[in-house]
Amino acid sequence: MLIARPTIAEKLMAVDRIDHNNPPPAAPEPGVTVEYGKYLSHTCTECHGANLKGAPFGEPGQVVPTPNLTPGGMLASWSEAEFMTTLRTGATPGGYPLSEEMPWQSYGQMTNDELKALWLYLQSLPALERGG
Repeated sequence: MLIARPTIAEKLMAVDRIDHNNPPPAAPEPGVTVEYGKYLSHTCTECHGANLKGAPFGEPGQVVPTPNLTPGGMLASWSEAEFMTTLRTGATPGGYPLSEEMPWQSYGQMTNDELKALWLYLQSLPALERGG
C-alpha cells in the first residue's frame, strides 16, 4: 500500500511555522510609510529570516536559501514598479517564476499603497549579504 507523502509546501506552510502564542505586532496607521511596510512584512520573516536577508528553507536534503530581500539582495536592481509587478504576476523582472512556496498570489492582492509601503520598508533596510 502506497502512502502519499506530503509536499514541501504542505510540510512547510508559513502558518505552521508561526508562533501562534506570540501576539501580532500593533498595527500602525495604514499609509505609504516605512512603519506600515514593516508591519506588513511581519509574515515575510517566517521564511526570509528575522532580518530578511534570506534563510534556509525546505526539507532535509533539499534545503535552499530564500532570497535576500534587503538592498544587498536581488531587489537592489529592481524598481518599485518591478517589485509590485512581480508580486502581482509571480514573475521577476528577468522573467523567472517565483517559487511555488512564495505566497505571491496573496501579496499580489494588496493595494498599491500597501505594496508601496512594503517596498519602502525593504529599501530602508541595511544592505546585508545573503545569509542564514
